[in-house]
Amino acid sequence: MKLRHHAANLLLAVALCIPSTAPAGEIDQIAHARRLLADASTELRAARSDESRLAALGHAVTAHEAALSALRTGLRAMATTERGMTGEIDTETGKLRSLLGALLSLSRAPTSTLLAARGGPLEATRAAMLMAGVTPELDRRVTALEQRLHALQDLRKRQEEARTEVRNALANLQELRAKTTETLGQRDRSGLVDGSELRLQANVAAARVRDLDDLAAALHGADIKSDISLSFAPLPVAGQVSAKFGAPDPWGRPGHGWSIVAPDFAQVTAPWDATVRYAGPLIDYGQVVVLEPEAGYLVVIAGLGHIDRSAGEVVLAGEKLGDMGGQPPTSDEFLLDQTVEGGQIRQETLYLEIRRSGEPLDPADWFDATGSEAIR
Repeated sequence: MKLRHHAANLLLAVALCIPSTAPAGEIDQIAHARRLLADASTELRAARSDESRLAALGHAVTAHEAALSALRTGLRAMATTERGMTGEIDTETGKLRSLLGALLSLSRAPTSTLLAARGGPLEATRAAMLMAGVTPELDRRVTALEQRLHALQDLRKRQEEARTEVRNALANLQELRAKTTETLGQRDRSGLVDGSELRLQANVAAARVRDLDDLAAALHGADIKSDISLSFAPLPVAGQVSAKFGAPDPWGRPGHGWSIVAPDFAQVTAPWDATVRYAGPLIDYGQVVVLEPEAGYLVVIAGLGHIDRSAGEVVLAGEKLGDMGGQPPTSDEFLLDQTVEGGQIRQETLYLEIRRSGEPLDPADWFDATGSEAIR
């Protein structure tokens, strides 16, 4: 009976080694990244006029940054999957090795020993039949282990492909940023609307205001009597909403907008066609841009590290306003942060408000945060 129980226990041990299937989340993230890059390339090729080129470049840079975030998420998921698969394979290999050792020992036992087993020849025959039943199951588990090893090889191949895509996307991003800087330097200044007056207003406001509330109050024009229909806009930076309307802002004030975390040096763009009403530093708030998309409406964007625009300029939706603080990651740094468990790209926080006649509105009514949860 002990021989039969031992064989049954070994069979149960093998049954507990069934490997789990690899999660497919990383595949979805990589596919999303590839779609973003393809869309950005199509839009950039379609940009013909100087007027549309800055907007197309802005969209292309943002798409590359969002794609890199998706690739980063995919790499992180694949690294987690790889660790899980490797652990399961090691565990299953150990159990199969033990089972094979037990079967090998039994196969080498003399027939006289088996016949002398407790219970006599009948019990020995039953044990032998049970062991014969284990063999096909063993073959099946060995085949499953081989398939698992092939799946691990395929995963590692996809990891290397994703790393190559990261390197290419980073190279393209650097090139797009250089083109954006060049285009901004060559832009036509005739697009300024009452530029001198607006710059004077901005300078006066900067000298007098103490916080974002004061700044918005100093810049907003006449009250408006009816709502307008601004299109639902994407976030001005490829990031993740970390605090919504009503939550404290990054400076501890009662929240009148959204806080958005984004990677170091991420590009910040205009959500709508607008006139720049203010662009510059504000004590405790970093670099601040205030846009006026329509009379009576202001979009306040604070926490930038660098600004490329000035008061009085007219910007199109998607055009670059500036960058977050920090340094752009190199390819090696970017990849290293993704392959180390718990590794994170350094992040900055952007603050976003929209005001109507000076009163703050919930950005949820105006901005599309769809997909921001995937950017981390």
